[in-house]
Amino acid sequence: MDPHQAIELSSSALRASITPWGGYLTRLRVANGRDVVLAHRDEAGRKFDEQHLGCLVGRSAGRIRGGMFELDGWHHQLPCNGTDAHLHGGLTGFGACEWTPVNQTASMLELELVSPAGHENHPGTLEVRARFSIVEETRLRLELTAVTDRATLCNLTWHPYFNLAGHQAGHVGTHHVSIEADHYLPLARDHCPTGDVLEVADTPFDLRSPVRMQTGMVSGHPQIVLAEGYDHFFPIRGEGLRRAARVVAPDGRVAMELHTDQPGVQFYTGNSLHLPEGAKAERGYRRHDGFCLEAQGYPDAPNHRAFPDSDLRPRTTYRRVIEYRFETPGR
Repeated sequence: MDPHQAIELSSSALRASITPWGGYLTRLRVANGRDVVLAHRDEAGRKFDEQHLGCLVGRSAGRIRGGMFELDGWHHQLPCNGTDAHLHGGLTGFGACEWTPVNQTASMLELELVSPAGHENHPGTLEVRARFSIVEETRLRLELTAVTDRATLCNLTWHPYFNLAGHQAGHVGTHHVSIEADHYLPLARDHCPTGDVLEVADTPFDLRSPVRMQTGMVSGHPQIVLAEGYDHFFPIRGEGLRRAARVVAPDGRVAMELHTDQPGVQFYTGNSLHLPEGAKAERGYRRHDGFCLEAQGYPDAPNHRAFPDSDLRPRTTYRRVIEYRFETPGR
């Protein structure tokens, strides 16, 4: 099997294409016919992807300042690949790995990856399974599990870029977004968390009720200016599988909810997106043409004692669920 060849999952309402190489979501067609995910046109782009345009992310989602962390008294130096930080698993993160299909049906695909000790300088061998499935016709679910033979970091996520008006529709600013969070993590100049946890009230980060993305993106708030849009982590209220976010297309014909048992979500408005050639869209992709809702643990958690840790230890199992639920009113 060609690991770059997408495998299709389908139901009466969804059709998703996923590659064993990197776990890329290359197509997601909803019931009204729209393909709502941005993607590379072919395998060449996915193999050398710095945009993380739809791939699985690990071992650590988000940034780790300076690539440095301490675990059980041992200091570790990871390679840096983003603003003096280790970003989304580094130079050869899970999106740059060939996963092995181990189970498949018409609506389910299970991939496996063994990340050896020393991969990107991480301690311990990490064995990961990613189970993609379409459930109840309208829900695209990812179940992630992992085990290790030595204490290591494990903060996994999926990185699809969405545009609910269609992947070629351009700027996402007129989408409406809401996020179930009372707080957010502000960024330092290196785009890593400062360590503070701030209330969203009276800021552009108050997304507890639906807001046009553009409203915050042009607010002039120092944090928005620093990131050139949203690129911030929101701790989600509650525990267990619950709704984390909801986005509605400008014309109201597609709505998407993110449900997860992850601690929070990184909301990103494609501020660095630049793919003039090699994109699935004929026009290419430009800054702010897509948004991401990355359900994950706290970024840079090893370097902030107040954050929930992202450690995984032997004889325990990492288990997380990320689920995108779609509505197509009046299709």
